[in-house]
Amino acid sequence: MADHATTRTSRSSDVRENHSREKEKREIDFNPMFNSEMLPTPDPQDGIDYRYVRITARGEVDSRNYTNARRAGWSPVHRQEVPELDYVLSDANHPLAEQVKDAIIIGGLILCKRDAAIGARMQEMANDEIRSQIRALNENYMNEGNDPRVKKFAENRSSVRFGD
Repeated sequence: MADHATTRTSRSSDVRENHSREKEKREIDFNPMFNSEMLPTPDPQDGIDYRYVRITARGEVDSRNYTNARRAGWSPVHRQEVPELDYVLSDANHPLAEQVKDAIIIGGLILCKRDAAIGARMQEMANDEIRSQIRALNENYMNEGNDPRVKKFAENRSSVRFGD
């Protein structure tokens, strides 16, 4: 018996290779709504932005999203405007296909365009709003009427320390 015990190796000396399974491809990876690089894009043009807008969600027409996009300046691109996408087969059976003739509709998404100046102006408005919110927070925080137990600092930075 003692002879048998000496020939065994300890469990700690066993080395297991770390086997990792290859991530399975899910159906969502191939859905064009989630993988924007799979959608055909028109050649870039100066002063024009392109974007796909959702017009169908779960098989139902999403008129709210499409209307919001139209208010934001997005308009459908007609097939004649982008001859490089002539090979794309649009969804002719889509409920909005009759309303938007010759539009490029793929998987519930419609290709739209907008003047780049509108997008730049909207981004600048959002940046101004963010800056004003930060300024208001800083002014309110540095106000003398705040809770005296809250430690105040003048710099707009933070740090993380470990082991204190």
